Amino acid sequence: QSTIAAMDAFMADFAALATPTSLMPAAPIEDPSLIIDGEAVSGVAAYARLTRFAAFTGQPAISLPCGFSGDRLPIGLQLIGARWGERSLLGVASAYERATEWHRTRPPFECA
Repeated sequence: QSTIAAMDAFMADFAALATPTSLMPAAPIEDPSLIIDGEAVSGVAAYARLTRFAAFTGQPAISLPCGFSGDRLPIGLQLIGARWGERSLLGVASAYERATEWHRTRPPFECA
């Protein structure tokens, strides 16, 4: 069974799959370099690790703000829907935004 067929079967029981958008919070704009397990890694590869899956399986996905790290950097929630289920996925995303205030919250900025 292909990965696409397996995900189609899996998603038949769910409106959406919730995952982190990224394995780590955003890097500060002043220093976007990433060190993982002591090695420098490409930011694009590291940040896209969890978002590529939906693209490979043809599923719609959306990232929504869901909080801040201890360093006050944004954290994202990825919602993945069934293939061709954009309307349903947007409904789930809209319900999440109505139930939370994260989409209206900005990280505190320090002025020098």
